[in-house]
Amino acid sequence: MLKLDTDEFRGRVLRCSNATVKLAEAYGAKVLIGYLPDTDLLLHPERLAEVVVREENLAFQLKKLRELTGFAVEKTDFNKVVTTALEGILEGIGLDRCAVLLLLPSRRMLQPRIALGDGAEEMRNDFILELEGRGTLLKDCIENQKLAWQGEGADKAVLGEQLARKVPASGFLLAPLQVDNKVIGVYYADRASSGRDIHPEDFDSFSHFVQLANICFSVAFRH
Repeated sequence: MLKLDTDEFRGRVLRCSNATVKLAEAYGAKVLIGYLPDTDLLLHPERLAEVVVREENLAFQLKKLRELTGFAVEKTDFNKVVTTALEGILEGIGLDRCAVLLLLPSRRMLQPRIALGDGAEEMRNDFILELEGRGTLLKDCIENQKLAWQGEGADKAVLGEQLARKVPASGFLLAPLQVDNKVIGVYYADRASSGRDIHPEDFDSFSHFVQLANICFSVAFRH
């Protein structure tokens, strides 16, 4: 339509994106930067071939939920519960990546403990979050023990500058990791690699996994 070759089109998109970032920074609207399209694939088009699109697998979801139910009646290793829940979230719901992040002793930062899916190693190293001001989504999740999501059909939440930089515009899933009534971290998942939207039914399935995993931790703690 524009009669541009691929390289010229890619260059124009990158220049436009960079100009928009500078404009947002100049006007003190850095929070909007996180909502800009991810241009990383334009810089590294070879990554397109590496993207694995995972589809919803209800049978796999059921298998992992049954495993978690078994863990709930016996004392089970923390890592095993987390890994089982994340496997169900990743492969069962059909997401691109997921992780459990634990609060540091200061309770001001979250650091990845286990990550699965696309770019898992990078996520373990770089997906470190600092809790920002009251009223932001991450702070609300931890302080008020609220499950949350962003995506198609979700009410827009206040992400905070740092979280907005880390998450994709297509949405994400977030929930508190609890032992009894104490929040010690969060579950996180998204479709960053494929750019697919997060939907309400994804949030429902995600909620089942994290709530059951939290029950497992509480049972183990009481033993």
